[in-house]
Order: sequence, then C-alpha cells, then structure tokens
Amino acid sequence: MARYIKNPEARKFLSVLVAGLGCVGLAVGIVSGLGTVTFLRNAVSVPGKVTGSKAVTSRGSRGPSTTFYSPVITFNDAQGLSRNITSSEFNEFFYSAGDTVNVLYVPNNLKNYRLSTWLDLWSKAAGWGVVGAIMLLIGVAAFKTAQREILQQSIPSNKSPISKPKLPAARR
Repeated sequence: MARYIKNPEARKFLSVLVAGLGCVGLAVGIVSGLGTVTFLRNAVSVPGKVTGSKAVTSRGSRGPSTTFYSPVITFNDAQGLSRNITSSEFNEFFYSAGDTVNVLYVPNNLKNYRLSTWLDLWSKAAGWGVVGAIMLLIGVAAFKTAQREILQQSIPSNKSPISKPKLPAARR
C-alpha cells in the first residue's frame, strides 16, 4: 500500500477503512461461530446414507460455468419419516453413494440441517474470522506506519526534536 499511495494522510484513511472491514469480517465470523454453537445445542444427530449427488452449476458473468456436485443424503427423523437433503459441501470426492454420514438437524426446523463435519459446521465462521483478523492486523500496521510518517514529516529536518543547551566554553 505504501508504494502506490504517496500521501500518508490518504494511506492513514485507507488503513482505517481496511481495519474497519477487518472488524466487520471478524464480527461476522464470531456471530457465525455463535450460531453454530446454538445449532449444536439444539441439534439431534442421526445416521444418514448418501444416495447420490446433485449437480449444481454456477454461471460466471464473464467466464465459463462451473459444475459442482453435492451429496444427496437420506435420513430418518425422530418421528421415523424419511427425509432427503442436499449437503452444502460441494465435493464429489468426499462421499460416494452408500456412504454413511452423521446428519445434525433441529427437530422443530427440518430445513436447519448440517453434516457433522468440520467443513459443514465451522468453515464459514473460521473463514470470515481469519480473513477479518488478517485485514484488521494489516489495517492497524498500515495505520501505525502512516502515523509515524506523518509525525516524522512534522519535525523540521535541520533540528533534532530535543535541542541540547549550549554550555559556555571552558576557561584556561
């Protein structure tokens, strides 16, 4: 950032902006993590079976479209009813048809489900938290650097900040 923006006041403003966005990212990560903790307190764990996969195609605005595959899982809820869900994990290599997985769901809200994996439970919270923390650290470091440069520019270059008193010459 320092190479491209010569004005330290502008760098200071930009560093505050980056640190602010880092705080927002960190807050989103914390809130997401707390949501996962609340989900885990209310969720019931049941075994499920991977019955296949569902193709999900994302169409880029400029580039080619990309197809991801999500596992389709069947499980029986607490009432014994068979439910089909599609995992949010987009990786065809993790699961094959016939694999057994643990499904976590909230009994009074069957649309609130996740697989019992780190990726499905914690990846969003960890991703936002790490990116937010890095942006916050970069913003604070850039702010301190810009602030130091502003202070150095305010001190005249021919005088030191602390002037020593001149002592009278010694008599012989």
